[in-house]
Amino acid sequence: MNKDDLIKEQFKQALNSTIKAISGETHTLKDKKKLKEFDISKFDNLKDKENFIKLRAEADSEALKRKFSDNSTLEQNIPKTPTCHTLYKISEKIRYE
Repeated sequence: MNKDDLIKEQFKQALNSTIKAISGETHTLKDKKKLKEFDISKFDNLKDKENFIKLRAEADSEALKRKFSDNSTLEQNIPKTPTCHTLYKISEKIRYE
Protein backbone atom coordinates (compact mmCIF):
# COMPACT_ATOMS: atom_id res chain seq x y z
CA MET A 1 0.00 0.00 0.00
CA ASN A 2 1.52 3.31 -1.04
CA LYS A 3 1.44 6.54 0.95
CA ASP A 4 -1.57 8.03 -0.89
CA ASP A 5 -3.65 4.88 -0.39
CA LEU A 6 -2.73 4.83 3.29
CA ILE A 7 -3.79 8.47 3.73
CA LYS A 8 -7.09 7.80 1.92
CA GLU A 9 -7.79 4.77 4.10
CA GLN A 10 -7.01 6.69 7.30
CA PHE A 11 -9.19 9.60 6.17
CA LYS A 12 -12.03 7.21 5.33
CA GLN A 13 -11.76 5.61 8.76
CA ALA A 14 -11.76 9.05 10.42
CA LEU A 15 -14.84 10.12 8.45
CA ASN A 16 -16.71 6.94 9.31
CA SER A 17 -15.85 7.42 12.99
CA THR A 18 -17.05 11.02 12.80
CA ILE A 19 -20.33 9.94 11.22
CA LYS A 20 -20.88 7.34 13.94
CA ALA A 21 -20.11 9.88 16.69
CA ILE A 22 -22.34 12.66 15.33
CA SER A 23 -25.24 10.37 14.44
CA GLY A 24 -25.05 8.52 17.74
CA GLU A 25 -24.92 5.13 16.05
CA THR A 26 -23.62 2.30 18.18
CA HIS A 27 -23.05 -1.11 16.69
CA THR A 28 -22.09 -4.41 18.19
CA LEU A 29 -19.77 -6.77 16.34
CA LYS A 30 -22.82 -8.60 14.92
CA ASP A 31 -24.16 -5.38 13.41
CA LYS A 32 -20.86 -4.40 11.75
CA LYS A 33 -21.86 -6.11 8.48
CA LYS A 34 -25.10 -4.13 8.35
CA LEU A 35 -23.32 -0.82 8.91
CA LYS A 36 -23.56 1.48 5.92
CA GLU A 37 -20.23 3.24 5.59
CA PHE A 38 -19.64 6.56 3.90
CA ASP A 39 -18.47 6.17 0.30
CA ILE A 40 -15.11 7.85 -0.25
CA SER A 41 -14.57 6.37 -3.72
CA LYS A 42 -16.28 9.26 -5.50
CA PHE A 43 -13.32 11.48 -4.58
CA ASP A 44 -10.32 9.93 -6.26
CA ASN A 45 -8.27 13.12 -6.27
CA LEU A 46 -7.71 13.90 -2.59
CA LYS A 47 -4.55 15.91 -3.11
CA ASP A 48 -6.36 19.23 -2.96
CA LYS A 49 -7.36 20.73 0.41
CA GLU A 50 -10.70 21.77 -1.08
CA ASN A 51 -11.60 18.13 -1.81
CA PHE A 52 -10.85 17.13 1.79
CA ILE A 53 -13.09 19.93 3.06
CA LYS A 54 -15.88 19.00 0.64
CA LEU A 55 -15.70 15.35 1.65
CA ARG A 56 -15.77 16.26 5.35
CA ALA A 57 -18.83 18.47 4.76
CA GLU A 58 -20.63 15.62 3.00
CA ALA A 59 -19.75 13.26 5.85
CA ASP A 60 -21.15 15.70 8.41
CA SER A 61 -24.32 16.08 6.33
CA GLU A 62 -24.70 12.29 6.15
CA ALA A 63 -24.29 12.02 9.93
CA LEU A 64 -26.93 14.66 10.59
CA LYS A 65 -29.27 12.93 8.14
CA ARG A 66 -28.82 9.61 9.97
CA LYS A 67 -29.51 11.25 13.33
CA PHE A 68 -32.40 13.59 12.54
CA SER A 69 -34.19 12.18 9.47
CA ASP A 70 -36.61 9.26 9.38
CA ASN A 71 -37.00 7.68 5.93
CA SER A 72 -40.31 5.96 6.70
CA THR A 73 -41.95 9.25 7.74
CA LEU A 74 -40.36 11.04 4.82
CA GLU A 75 -41.68 8.49 2.29
CA GLN A 76 -45.20 8.52 3.78
CA ASN A 77 -45.60 12.24 3.18
CA ILE A 78 -43.89 12.54 -0.20
CA PRO A 79 -45.78 14.77 -2.69
CA LYS A 80 -47.00 13.41 -6.02
CA THR A 81 -45.81 16.15 -8.37
CA PRO A 82 -42.12 16.18 -9.38
CA THR A 83 -41.59 19.84 -8.52
CA CYS A 84 -43.09 19.46 -5.06
CA HIS A 85 -41.13 16.24 -4.60
CA THR A 86 -37.85 18.06 -5.27
CA LEU A 87 -38.77 20.93 -2.95
CA TYR A 88 -39.79 18.41 -0.28
CA LYS A 89 -36.38 16.70 -0.43
CA ILE A 90 -34.57 20.06 -0.31
CA SER A 91 -36.62 21.25 2.67
CA GLU A 92 -35.91 17.98 4.50
CA LYS A 93 -32.17 18.46 3.98
CA ILE A 94 -32.41 22.02 5.28
CA ARG A 95 -34.42 20.79 8.29
CA TYR A 96 -31.94 18.16 9.46
CA GLU A 97 -28.85 20.27 8.83
